[in-house]
Amino acid sequence: MRDRFMSSIFTLVAVLAFAADAPAQTAQRPAALGLKAIPRTPDGKPDLSGVWLRESPTDTRKRLGLPNRAEGGDPERGANLPFQPTARKMFEYHRDPLQPGRSRNELNPRATQCFPPDLQYLMLNDNDLIEILQNPARVLMIFEYDFWVRQVWIDDQHPEDPEVKWMGHSTGKWDGDTLVVDTVAIDDRNSYGGFLHSDALHLIERIRRVDHNLLENVITVDDPKTYTKPWTMEPAYYNLKPNARIEERVWCNERYNQGIWYGE
Repeated sequence: MRDRFMSSIFTLVAVLAFAADAPAQTAQRPAALGLKAIPRTPDGKPDLSGVWLRESPTDTRKRLGLPNRAEGGDPERGANLPFQPTARKMFEYHRDPLQPGRSRNELNPRATQCFPPDLQYLMLNDNDLIEILQNPARVLMIFEYDFWVRQVWIDDQHPEDPEVKWMGHSTGKWDGDTLVVDTVAIDDRNSYGGFLHSDALHLIERIRRVDHNLLENVITVDDPKTYTKPWTMEPAYYNLKPNARIEERVWCNERYNQGIWYGE
């Protein structure tokens, strides 16, 4: 009986020792896989802070083993979206007959009226940096493009009648390690070309830090006035630029005064 009791004690000690060591092994696993551990805030949430640059679509598709788009644009870009009939006519009207896969510059409100870019353009622009600053109550995004600022209010509610703004009104909540951002009340005056939208536009983003140096954003578009059903864009990836700094670039003012259209 004594031997059986001692054997049980040794077994229990071994189990407790293994359990105590398990978190350390889990923490070391990313390094073993060649990944760097995701930094976390004091409350345990993934820390999205940093200066990021969206990976070019060409590089993303190459890394994921997807076929690259045709040179000079994809002639079918947007053509298969679930447009409402009126929106499809607008999409076709905006297409440049001389440049397949591109939209007509003379209809671009950013070029002709110096309007701000739409929100999805800012998030998917692969030429300019985005800086993210994070605290428990708010995630702040500073865009190098035209120096725009976006605020995501954590665990907050949309106002009953939110004021329409270029950046809309964004709230965020954590779903595990993914920040789910919900944005409404987006100004529709910059609806154009490959991304048409109305005042009913509702964007849902799922943002997560894949590893220390890589951020992922999956955007779902819900706009019943423009599309027959919600649709989701292919994931966008952003690379960490630890030594980069956001510069003040007022593109619209500089180019507009010079008579230069966007895309030239």
